[in-house]
Order: sequence, then structure tokens, then C-alpha cells
Amino acid sequence: MKNVGSNAVQTIVEARQSGGRYKTLDDFCERVDLNAVNRRVIESLIKAGAMDAFPGSRAQKMAIIDEAMETGQRARKDRESGQAGLFGELMGGDDSSAPPRTFPNVPEWDSRASLRGEKETIGYYVTGHPLDEYRWKVKELSTHDSESLSGVVRGAEVTICGVLTENREEAQ
Repeated sequence: MKNVGSNAVQTIVEARQSGGRYKTLDDFCERVDLNAVNRRVIESLIKAGAMDAFPGSRAQKMAIIDEAMETGQRARKDRESGQAGLFGELMGGDDSSAPPRTFPNVPEWDSRASLRGEKETIGYYVTGHPLDEYRWKVKELSTHDSESLSGVVRGAEVTICGVLTENREEAQ
């Protein structure tokens, strides 16, 4: 995944193994080492859909990254120095009695923006395809798809539909 190195992955996995599943972006930011898991890593995880199980839309999570990182870092430092937060260890456990985060009212990403983020970070689409809304037209215009091209006789006429990602003109 783009911007997510092995050190960040190791840090994320270790924190999950020692503390269980992450519940929210704030929980994630509190438990991982933010020296290894920086803002770019978190952005990439959100764009790829790796944090879709957490509350809030992708756009809302992107909007609170800095705040979640600051809150998480402060809580981690307090815990490491032996201090407990208002709702934390003094109450006997995790911060589950803390009020839930309120998310900013930001427009949700449309499906194209979500797909673009997935393609950018992991190299392929996960939650759909840019041509999904045109499936009927693709079916009408295409004679083949990429999976059925291997059986085509050389020189046969073929019509396929796809998404153009780059256009290069060769100098003559």
C-alpha cells in the first residue's frame, strides 16, 4: 500500500495484538506509535478503505486526522507517564465511558472519489469500479471483456470498454 511501509505495518499489528481490535480512529491513534504511523500512513489507510469499520465516513475521518493524532499522542504520553485520563484507568479500564466523538459535517465523498483513493493507494478498486454505473452501456457496446480475450483468434475484430488512465503521444 502506498505510503504504508513495513515499520508502520509492524507497529499497527503489534498494537492490535496487545490491545485487541481498534474501535475508532481515536483508539487507533492512541495505541499505535505515531512516530512510525504518521499522517500520510493514516491518510492512505483511510483512502484504501482500511478504516471503513470505524465510525464516520472517509471524508469525516480525513477531516479529524490531526485532532485524533494529537488526542492519541497526549493520551499515550499520559498513560506512559503513569497519569490516567478523566475517563481512563481511574474508572477501571478503557475509555469506553468517554463521550463518543462528534464528527464535522463535511460532504461525503462520492463513489468516484472513494474509488480514486483506493486506486491511488493500493493500485486497484475494492468497493466498485468506475464503469459500474455504465454497466448497461458497456454490455451493449462490448463484444468481449478482458477475461475472454485469450480465446480470440488473431486478427479478429474486438470491442472492449475500459478506463483510460494515461495517454501518451509518441513523437514521429
